[in-house]
Amino acid sequence: MTKSPLILLIDDDEVDRKMVVRAFRDYDPNIEIVQANDGQTGINLIGEREFDCVLLDYHLPDLDGLKILEWLQGEEEMPQVPVIMLTGEENVTLAVESMKNGACDFLVKGSDSRFREFLPASIERAMSRQRLIKEKEKATAANFAKVEFLSHMSHELRTPLNAIIGFSGAIKSETFGPLGHEKYKEYVDDISKSGEHLLAIINDILELTKIEANKIELQKQDLDILELIKESIHMVEGSAQFSAASLICNIPEKHIPLIADRMLIKKILINILNNAVKFTPENGTVSISMEDRGETIAIIVEDTGIGISPEDIPLIVEPFVQAGRKRMKVQEGTGLGLPLSKKFAEMHDGNLEIESEVGKGTKVTIVLPRQTI
Repeated sequence: MTKSPLILLIDDDEVDRKMVVRAFRDYDPNIEIVQANDGQTGINLIGEREFDCVLLDYHLPDLDGLKILEWLQGEEEMPQVPVIMLTGEENVTLAVESMKNGACDFLVKGSDSRFREFLPASIERAMSRQRLIKEKEKATAANFAKVEFLSHMSHELRTPLNAIIGFSGAIKSETFGPLGHEKYKEYVDDISKSGEHLLAIINDILELTKIEANKIELQKQDLDILELIKESIHMVEGSAQFSAASLICNIPEKHIPLIADRMLIKKILINILNNAVKFTPENGTVSISMEDRGETIAIIVEDTGIGISPEDIPLIVEPFVQAGRKRMKVQEGTGLGLPLSKKFAEMHDGNLEIESEVGKGTKVTIVLPRQTI
């Protein structure tokens, strides 16, 4: 059963209040109307009850209608409710000021017939706005709950995983003596790698939820981008050796300053390099270079891997998607490397440019604006 709308009418003129009530009764007899004959009483009622709409007269004995409207919009603890401003005279300036201060409509009381003509559409707009406000609040609450849950679960999963990785590392290094059979070393190595892989997946998922909840703040500092690229290449060299792909750096040995978040830029580089190595077969190459584009700089990672079709490119920057890459045997992970890199670049007012062709390879360009340099 649909709940009847609850309306608050704030107006000091009894005749006008009766006219508004009659118009409401004609529009919808089930509407519940609460009346207040001054501004302070109205404010108190808004704090006590959950109204679907407020009709606020401009001329009140104690408070100016615009001041009340301005206060309602600025008070965080007051519930958000659509306000229709009422006045007894045509006043374009007042109408504009009302809308600027957050009113969703402006009505001239005038005659009964004219008021009744315009009231239904005005109320519908206000109610639609209120529904949108409530849906947004629900979505925000749901997103917050999701982030909190994932954050909690990530912590719960990380704790035993760290123990698994730590203890398997101790066994692997034979801290307390030899293991004996060679198979035990092989199994311990598998346990350690699996634990590290699962921890990386959990970290990626948690990173994505933080971005979606706007919980990551940029920690900008002066960087040497060449030094950062070298560090990133060093970190993915193990994967390149495993896949037998060659990593080539074509950036000249000179200081290239950048003001950015060191951790996030490094994550972008590592994600894209890892991705390139992962999808490049034996004896293939992964190269990294840089271009000065005037207002921007571009860091380019190009591989001779399997590539994807151009129509699949929009999909690979969406979370959990590995479009067109099912032919490769070892595609472990969540598919979050490129989506995270794209979001990190956008946080720096940059972007990723991706070009690819099946069987020929992929080119990913990290574009950063000159103003961050």
